[in-house]
Amino acid sequence: MYFFITLLIDQIVKCIVVASNCDITIIPKYFNLIYVQNTGGVYGIFENSNIAFCVVSAIVLMILFMYSKNITKDNKLKKALWQLILAGGVSNLIDRIFRGFVVDFVQMICFGVFNLADAFIVISAVIIIFIELKEIASGNNRKESN
Repeated sequence: MYFFITLLIDQIVKCIVVASNCDITIIPKYFNLIYVQNTGGVYGIFENSNIAFCVVSAIVLMILFMYSKNITKDNKLKKALWQLILAGGVSNLIDRIFRGFVVDFVQMICFGVFNLADAFIVISAVIIIFIELKEIASGNNRKESN
């Protein structure tokens, strides 16, 4: 459920950004909404490598999907977080396939230009890492042996 809601929200916001050719200053020099066509990766590295990113993204998403199915069976929070990660990845892959680039629009001085899908991925991954580290520290991640 979270997967489809996240995917839909991200795609709707990207359509609005593209249609409006967004360029809004929120906090000068620190936080702006600006429409950017990203044909590369994070911070625009490997620019104009859209086909390679499509292939790599599809493979990584399939691996993450298979991995997430096994580790989230009994944990609803982890399942929701993995759905946000997968939805963000799929949304950016949809952009690459149908637009030829990823729509980025949130510009922050410390983070460059990104989109909601990127935020969903990063925030969810950080929370999962925090949960895993907490479980390791408490010993709750160990499988019981017979």
